[in-house]
Amino acid sequence: MTIRKLLFRYSLLITALLGLAIAGQLILDRVQNKELQTKAVSDQIAHEVAALVLLTSEWPVFHYERIYQQWEIKNNQVKELINQNNPDYNVLREDLAVLEARFKELMETRGDLGKDFPIDQMHLLTEKQERLVTQNQVVSQGIIDKTFEISENAMARFEKLQDLSSLGLILFLLLVAVVIFNASGKLIKRITVPIEKLQSRVLEFEKRDYKNGINHEEEQNYLKNTTDTLILGRAINSMLQAIQSSVAELRTQNTYIRTILDNIPLGVAVNKLDGAGEVTYINQQFQNIYGWPGEVLTDQAVFFEKVYPDPNYRHHIKERILNDIGSRDPEKMRWGNVEITTQDGVKRRVDAQNIPLFEQNLMISTVLDVTKQKQAEHQLIHSEQRYRNLFMNSPDAIFINLNDKIVLANKAFLYLMKAQNMKEVIGKTPYDVFHPGCHEKIKDRIYAVRELGEKIPYFEEKIVNLEGEATDVEVHRSGFLMEEDKAIHVILHDVTERINREREIEKNQTSLKQLTTELTLIEEKQRKEIAGNIHDHLSQSLVISKMKLNDLIMDPSTKSDTQKLESIKNHISDALENSRNITYDLSPPILYELGLVETMYWLIEKTEREHDLAIDFQTDFEKTDLPETDLILVYRSVQEVIYNIIKHARATEVNVLFQNKNGGVNIVIRDNGRGFDVTYLKAKQERGKSFGLFAVQERIENMGGQFTLDSKPGSGTTVEFLLPFAINSDADGNKNITG
Repeated sequence: MTIRKLLFRYSLLITALLGLAIAGQLILDRVQNKELQTKAVSDQIAHEVAALVLLTSEWPVFHYERIYQQWEIKNNQVKELINQNNPDYNVLREDLAVLEARFKELMETRGDLGKDFPIDQMHLLTEKQERLVTQNQVVSQGIIDKTFEISENAMARFEKLQDLSSLGLILFLLLVAVVIFNASGKLIKRITVPIEKLQSRVLEFEKRDYKNGINHEEEQNYLKNTTDTLILGRAINSMLQAIQSSVAELRTQNTYIRTILDNIPLGVAVNKLDGAGEVTYINQQFQNIYGWPGEVLTDQAVFFEKVYPDPNYRHHIKERILNDIGSRDPEKMRWGNVEITTQDGVKRRVDAQNIPLFEQNLMISTVLDVTKQKQAEHQLIHSEQRYRNLFMNSPDAIFINLNDKIVLANKAFLYLMKAQNMKEVIGKTPYDVFHPGCHEKIKDRIYAVRELGEKIPYFEEKIVNLEGEATDVEVHRSGFLMEEDKAIHVILHDVTERINREREIEKNQTSLKQLTTELTLIEEKQRKEIAGNIHDHLSQSLVISKMKLNDLIMDPSTKSDTQKLESIKNHISDALENSRNITYDLSPPILYELGLVETMYWLIEKTEREHDLAIDFQTDFEKTDLPETDLILVYRSVQEVIYNIIKHARATEVNVLFQNKNGGVNIVIRDNGRGFDVTYLKAKQERGKSFGLFAVQERIENMGGQFTLDSKPGSGTTVEFLLPFAINSDADGNKNITG
């Protein structure tokens, strides 16, 4: 068999092994992905169930209908997750049904609480509600505990599969190493075995030299007949060529060959095959490699004792070497990556090969120090393996673009593209991967990386997988040299979840703004109802009482008690005045009767009187004709800012301005107080410790307006609302605000 055929055979074997390894790895990847999906779904179920518990325990009674609608939405989401084709979720269905039944009973109870129910029986409904809430919490906690157990089991199976994957990779590498080692041995045999005869003949000439009986004519004839063998010898080792070229000089001087052997980088020793294996020759390089002087390594037994000091290892290697020599098969008389120990205790790695000359009863031993080579190979293999592991197992999708072709991709990229194997993506162009709408930008970015050497930061783009589905990704590109060509390393990060979260956050922010507005309106409604009750009942009773007292005071029969009755009358007058103030503070009637501008005059006058604060109010408008909702929100926002100034600013002067700006209404409130760091306020809001101005901002933005806050320590504060209200002029040219 020729060398070319031998190489072809082993390359096919290695390719087959690689294919089996990749197939096994893909199967493991699919199972691992399933376990990860189980964990993700389990965590989501736990999250949704926790949300259900919050809905049942934290909302007030008068929201029970809205709670029920939201609960149904969440409950259906949990059902969809549990009803997936996964037997692990079967244990959750019964618990979810119990939770659903108790929640409906709880909602019926809360519905009864919102009705006109006898007061003496109200505590029974309250106790029932508390009992149902507690039971729901117990059942939901059980569901959450079970989902966490399913999640933990999935992760445990995932980790075991990872260990199995690593073990399979190690076994694959070991098998490939064995095949390569076997192939290299056969190649060496085809080159080295033919020179045995030449070596035997050279040693025979050496003996004749010592006996001064050299037959130069015979040597010359022999060398002519072995020209082909000498050429093969040159192929195995460049230093052997030096020896072969020196053979001609052996005719005149035998010392030349010893000089050469002593100076070649290959360790060479000669020992007898019979007896104790006495060493007849050992060169300096042999002694340097093994780290023992030639005077010590006198025979075979001493050699094994010194070079392999560990008894167990010595027994193993000695048995192996002697068995291989005893086979008389030159192919077996080579040993690679053997660990030896020097006289100083240093560990080294060597490749050794013995060449037997049975007719001459001699064994030629050659050795090469491969310690650094093996270390370099180990580091290279480790580095390549580490890079490949990082590349293949990166959570981000990665592919290599070489000459506008995908030549390498990792598992995350296959998953992102919904590809079953590498063949489905290798050879595709980047334009096959990315959405047509991104092609022009991609073309420019590829040129910038490949031709200009730029590193492109992350850009949001879209890819289209093999099933035609578009996915939002962030893409980073950087250039490097690969096979002397300019390649591009492309990293894709799936941002679908982030975009969904951003949309969800935006949706929640919108809901929060609506909730803030709704809470303000509900609060205003309650204020109005309380103010109405005070005005219609308490104030009327106080007025009637005062009138009755006046009648008693005017009655002559009570003249002796006039002073006492006057004192009672004064107390009633004070109570009547306080009830009027409370009524105006809760919900000033002037707001609904005369509008925003007149109410602002009243609020400013009241604030100046009660808090010793100078407020300057200027307006471009005479009247307002706004819907009640907008009227309440604007008034409460201005009132909140003024109360904030009173509470925190330590100001002495405040300016309030209503002006026409950019076709809308601009409200400016400015004080000369101590001011503050705006970033500090934002930090407090994030920690949930400041809601006043935050609520104002939410109200204004929910009306479609713009909220601006400007403040610096020691420089006062300015708050601005720009509201999109229409402005009309009446017959007298006065500007009025309309909705």
